[in-house]
Amino acid sequence: MNTSELNDTIKSFDLKLYKLIFKETEKKRQDFVSHFTINHIRNMDIDEYVEGKNKSANIFCYALEHTLGAYGLIKGGSARKFGIYYSQEQSDYVITHNWNYGTPEESFKHLRKALVKLIIAGENDDIDSIRQSFLSPMFKGKILATYFPEKYLSIFSEAHLDYYIHRLDLDHKVTSKTDIIEKRQILVNFRNSNSTMSKWPLHAFSYFLYNKYPGSPKESEDIGEYFETAEFVSGNFVSVDDQIEVLGHGKGDYLSQQESRAKLGERGEYVVMRYEMDKLQRLKIKKKPIQQSLKNDSLGYDILSYAEDETPIYIEVKSTNLSSKDFHIYLTANEFATASKYGDSYHIYIVFKPNAAKPVILDWGNPFLEKDKVALIPVHYKIHLKKI
Repeated sequence: MNTSELNDTIKSFDLKLYKLIFKETEKKRQDFVSHFTINHIRNMDIDEYVEGKNKSANIFCYALEHTLGAYGLIKGGSARKFGIYYSQEQSDYVITHNWNYGTPEESFKHLRKALVKLIIAGENDDIDSIRQSFLSPMFKGKILATYFPEKYLSIFSEAHLDYYIHRLDLDHKVTSKTDIIEKRQILVNFRNSNSTMSKWPLHAFSYFLYNKYPGSPKESEDIGEYFETAEFVSGNFVSVDDQIEVLGHGKGDYLSQQESRAKLGERGEYVVMRYEMDKLQRLKIKKKPIQQSLKNDSLGYDILSYAEDETPIYIEVKSTNLSSKDFHIYLTANEFATASKYGDSYHIYIVFKPNAAKPVILDWGNPFLEKDKVALIPVHYKIHLKKI
């Protein structure tokens, strides 16, 4: 970050001009929020929600994407991000996998309930409920920033958040477990730490980043932000032998790939969480999966979920961009011990191509139940040195 350039740009930022430019857009935002109150959303029908049938500020999805585009873009990609939309080509409603409850009307009831729950969570600063919402991340962010513009930053692409965090020298505040909600807060905290910017409307800060300093990133949208559905398969369609290694040797090899593996792993866990949430809904199980890795990465598994009989299952997620024919996974000693502890309840889910529109999840089960068929290659050694 060029501190001198940043400070000079802050001083030259014309807040009065910004407010003048966005006066009409702010009125549109207020009109939207006044129209789509919680009570209105609870009773609105599917045609007031879906994009594709009509172009109007009184259509929920159309207004958020187009009428209020100046308050943060969610254009690009597929209308699948809305969960349900109307296809002119098919002359019918299209329902994404996560919201398919049979008929469009029945599916919309569940989605409508999720909208209400998200807005209430946003008002109450209930971050856990916001995280657990089934709504797609970018769409979820736009809704929150629209209803609560002084609470939630109007930057919805995680790639853009990463760009600004890097350009403002805030990388040290990010770990492999930092999610999109926390990344927004990192930028909000940066804004609040500056005596001048902290007095600006929060959206003015977003406008400043995109248009003044450091400027818009080159990419126009996130790649793989939304996936249509995850195909779930069971069974060993890959050979178990020689596929599992305990993390370790080759310091250069492992460390050089650690960052990219962490990002791939985060995406894989996101895909599995979405799948497990949908699975439990379909099974009418009221319990929800928990992404334990966000709270404690020493448990030996990433996600706690439930089987059809509601018994817990402990899921370790491994992600790869390789095909099923040439991949291998790394396993820590702690994960191996956890697999031995939980037996049939331990599952390794391998997510192939987690950034693709249709990632594949392989339930590998617990391959250590038949230890004679598993080739473990020790590649990491723990050494204790005695005092001299």
